Amino acid sequence: GSEVSRVRSLAYYIGQGADGRPTLIRQSVQTTSASTADLVRDELISDVETLQLTYGIDDDGDFRIDRFDSADAVADWGRVRSVHIGVLIRTPNEVLPDGGAVVYPVNEVDVTAPNDRRQRWPLTINVALRNRLP
Repeated sequence: GSEVSRVRSLAYYIGQGADGRPTLIRQSVQTTSASTADLVRDELISDVETLQLTYGIDDDGDFRIDRFDSADAVADWGRVRSVHIGVLIRTPNEVLPDGGAVVYPVNEVDVTAPNDRRQRWPLTINVALRNRLP
């Protein structure tokens, strides 16, 4: 049998949290009646400084990822098989003995962190899209 699900529109981005720190935010549309909808903003993780996405492309139809591209370089979204997600997370407080601008590779993008004595970690994960892999 088939399964029918409601469509949900979600957007993820880095914005300023209620405490003024950079935060990973999820924004969704929730229908309140037949003719109205509200935008709902959820603060997910504080101290996330950047979010970088690249998309795994299958060029030849063999269900294997041939390359990763940014969204503006994807010509055929039907060939996207996975999403490579990269974030840069920092400590909430200054913990390092001295500062210095450091460049972190986050999903093939070089992110220069400010000279603020915070420790940072680049994290990545590759996510397969459902119904796009064998």
